[in-house]
Amino acid sequence: LSLFFDILLPMANNVSRENFVTGNRSGSYGIKGDNNQLPEDKALMEHARSVLFDELHQIQIRSVLITEGTHSYMSMSIATDFQNQIMNCPLNNGENNNNNFHWHPRTHCYSKSDCEIASESVVINSSIDSTVDIGKNCIVSHCVLKNNLKIGNGCILSGLLPEELEVDKIRTEPLVLPDESVVLNFTISIGDNVSRRITIVFGLHDNLMISTDNENSSFCNEPWSVFYERTGIDSSDLWQQHLPQSARCLFNAKLYPIFNHSQKIETEDILWLLGSYNLTEALEKWRSSWRLSLQDIMCMIDIAAAFDYRRKLYLEIGEKNIEPRVDLAGGWSDTPPITYEHGGVVVNAAVKIDGKRPIGAKARRISDPIIKLVLVGDKKSTVVTCTEMSDLEDYNKPHAPGALLKAAFLCSEIVSFTSSTPLKQQLLEKYSSGFELHSWAYLPQGSGLGTSSILAGAIMACLFTVSGRKCDNSSIVHSVLYLEQMLTTGGGWQDQVGGLVEGVKISRSPAKLPLNVNITKLDVKESFIRELDKRLLLIYTGKTRLAKNLLQDVLRGWYAKLPEVLPNVHGLTSNAEESAKAFIDGDLEKVGNCLNEYWQQKKRMAPGCEPALVTEIMTALKPYSYGQSLAGAGGGGFMYLITKEENFLEEVKAIVSKIKGTEDVVVHRGAIDCEGLRILYKQRGCGDSC
Repeated sequence: LSLFFDILLPMANNVSRENFVTGNRSGSYGIKGDNNQLPEDKALMEHARSVLFDELHQIQIRSVLITEGTHSYMSMSIATDFQNQIMNCPLNNGENNNNNFHWHPRTHCYSKSDCEIASESVVINSSIDSTVDIGKNCIVSHCVLKNNLKIGNGCILSGLLPEELEVDKIRTEPLVLPDESVVLNFTISIGDNVSRRITIVFGLHDNLMISTDNENSSFCNEPWSVFYERTGIDSSDLWQQHLPQSARCLFNAKLYPIFNHSQKIETEDILWLLGSYNLTEALEKWRSSWRLSLQDIMCMIDIAAAFDYRRKLYLEIGEKNIEPRVDLAGGWSDTPPITYEHGGVVVNAAVKIDGKRPIGAKARRISDPIIKLVLVGDKKSTVVTCTEMSDLEDYNKPHAPGALLKAAFLCSEIVSFTSSTPLKQQLLEKYSSGFELHSWAYLPQGSGLGTSSILAGAIMACLFTVSGRKCDNSSIVHSVLYLEQMLTTGGGWQDQVGGLVEGVKISRSPAKLPLNVNITKLDVKESFIRELDKRLLLIYTGKTRLAKNLLQDVLRGWYAKLPEVLPNVHGLTSNAEESAKAFIDGDLEKVGNCLNEYWQQKKRMAPGCEPALVTEIMTALKPYSYGQSLAGAGGGGFMYLITKEENFLEEVKAIVSKIKGTEDVVVHRGAIDCEGLRILYKQRGCGDSC
């Protein structure tokens, strides 16, 4: 089709249907009737033109002068043209005078914080794993990249899944794609209801159409003669003998294997063409395979499958699994306004409970412009559907169904509660979709392990991911603080730090606004972590409490400037520094002493936070532990201890069982979690695994 002679022309005045359909007024590309055209081809063309005329003639064409526009002439180096269109977009070059449009080099992109993506590169509708390194001036679209991959400068990748860049399992060094490589994947139809994915490669500067006898002709950015010598391929392998030399070009070269009668076509068989992978006996396998040319592939592409794949990737699930935290020193100093006015220092650790991560969330986009909230429970789930903005108005009532999830949608600015625009319209205008969000926390309410804040962190990370935004731990920590203020539960920053960031860490916030939490992972020896894991136990006391109630009491004491409060806050932060040093030194006994001191400081901050039953349990376990404390604000929930003996779980159960009123007490094994926030990026519906 020609934009001018097939699309624009039927919109023009003084063009009759007959002249347009027959081509008398102007044929494609300005060529009038072709006498050599086969009758069936002529009939097909006239039918297509009649459809175009009937659909488009009622639309009146107008000319508009673009005063600062430029014309970009297309060449036969298709990849270079595509790269120029993206990289030289006026929005990217600072030529944007329209505030409604902004340039974002990462659009609907999820990338792990420790992956390497050059700032000059563009990533669209893709997921990038931490093992991927993307060079400068690359364009990555509709891809899921993993598998220890290093992408050179100026590359273009599209449509790739991990298996399309997966090579032998024993390979330890990264797979390297050379500079200015183009790697694309398509779904093609090869028969009745039979589809295959096929990966093709060529070079950024390759001209697809010029003859191979032209000195500028190339494949993978190297002359054909160099390619022949490197691979052992001969021109007779690529083109039929009767095809004139002048007609042979990259576009019709039978380069890309799709099927082999005795062996599976592997990633290596494609990358071998590119020169990024050396494969023994590759030539023999390549020659014995059914191969396609670019021309063949372009005629076989399943367009519907391509759009379906891209949409599914766009509607990906982002799932976050997070562990709870144990606070080891310094808690309360992280709580506003104490942390603003005094400064906070906290040592805490992410922990698994009986080897599990009990907190998580997952989200996806859905076609309906609504917000669907699913509160996953042990036995049944509660579904809350929001179709109007009024369905979100109880976001600031902590006990309302889905209040935390509703507040997260507002905090993440996916929708605006103050806007007069209806919910459905907001979702359609910004995302052309709705959202489905699931959350779960398989811990009792009031556990003291930071569940609500950590769950909020998982939810915020999910929403940032599925709304196409990148987030790091620092942004999540600060967004949860804001969310909890919206929810009216209040709270400090240590819970989300403890659950989101792996291992043992010390976090500090200077006494100033705006709040800035600096997180430092402690350099703790692996052997010390293993010793700690053998001794760390968590005990659910059977007592629950809402941290909000204790928080209000502590803040009253702070605002009243009670004489015992300020020295105690000084003690909290100095003890946290001592605890961090003990972890680095590998001094288990000192870690326990700091934990014991921390519990005494908590009781001074919030008198009455130690129930009588907890006092009995702690007294009975004191001879067998280096240190123990109730988790979080105290008052109930979990307590934890570091035992002097290894693997002391059964003995602790026996000791506790002898205390009256401990029927609901449960002892669990704890372990430091060294992975932190785990993010799963899936292509399936939320309901598939709930």
